[in-house]
Amino acid sequence: MIKQFVIMLVIICCIYADKILIYDEEKGIIFVDKDSQAAKKPIKESVKQTEPAPPKTIQQQSPQKCIGITRAKDPSEIHINRKKDPPELYFKSGLEYYKNNDFHNALKNFKYAADQDIKPEYLLWIGKTYRQLNKKIQMFTIMERLLNDYPQSDVADDALFEMAFYYQKHNHYQKATETYRQLIEQYPFGVSYSNGDEFLDIAREQIRRMRGEMMSALTLLGITGEDPAEAYKQFQRSENLPVTGVADYTTVKAVKQEYNEKVKNDEIAAESTRRIQESRKYAFILSLIIGVTFIGILIARLKIIQNRKLLMELHGMVSDLQKGQV
Repeated sequence: MIKQFVIMLVIICCIYADKILIYDEEKGIIFVDKDSQAAKKPIKESVKQTEPAPPKTIQQQSPQKCIGITRAKDPSEIHINRKKDPPELYFKSGLEYYKNNDFHNALKNFKYAADQDIKPEYLLWIGKTYRQLNKKIQMFTIMERLLNDYPQSDVADDALFEMAFYYQKHNHYQKATETYRQLIEQYPFGVSYSNGDEFLDIAREQIRRMRGEMMSALTLLGITGEDPAEAYKQFQRSENLPVTGVADYTTVKAVKQEYNEKVKNDEIAAESTRRIQESRKYAFILSLIIGVTFIGILIARLKIIQNRKLLMELHGMVSDLQKGQV
């Protein structure tokens, strides 16, 4: 009874601690904003050759503010005198870590869950976490293993989509297009394990978006034509690139670079034109002010001359009157 009471007390403290992580369903990689993520410092893995102690789940971590509870110094003590937590708990904890951008702890929990009970969804999230950690080789190894060993699983289409999206994100538009089409052909009714979206619509939209992006950029660069292959060839010839007629990595990167430089130069030219027009406007206003001032001065001078003439005439009339009186 005492042991059960202590365990319940630890769980209650964890629930109300300030640092508890709240689990919410993952919305998928296409909605992740890599620039706003602040990953926590990784925890160094043990270098021992023996089987490492299982990572702590979110529920097992004892918060520092729990009064009367002493935190275990050895992480392996979480399993002392009681049954180990099921793999599903570690998987859910990994999802919570993943949602909160702690990808190193997420990976440790996903791996431990897969070691205890291999499941396709565990492999999927291991691969997704490798992608977040920029470990391309490990990510593709996991995804290919999932596709080869579990082609009929509910997450095989997710693995294929992850690979296609990775290609797209890293400017391999041709490979991305081929992988998206493979996804459409092999899994026409596939839905995302993360959010339930249909991959058929997503894949078609991404293919359309990549093509539209390239054609718009090439049009701005002065290359016109409705046939993408011919447009790519024109650009590749102009840049002395291998003429393949496809949006390979080298071509896409070169198009984006030329497009960004063109946009930057156009912005500089537009700013220069705006400043010239603004300077002309100020010069016109200044000229107008000077002109009005000059005309005012001229009018004033004419009035002064006229007044002088009147004064001279009056002076003459006064002189004549004085002579007449004498």
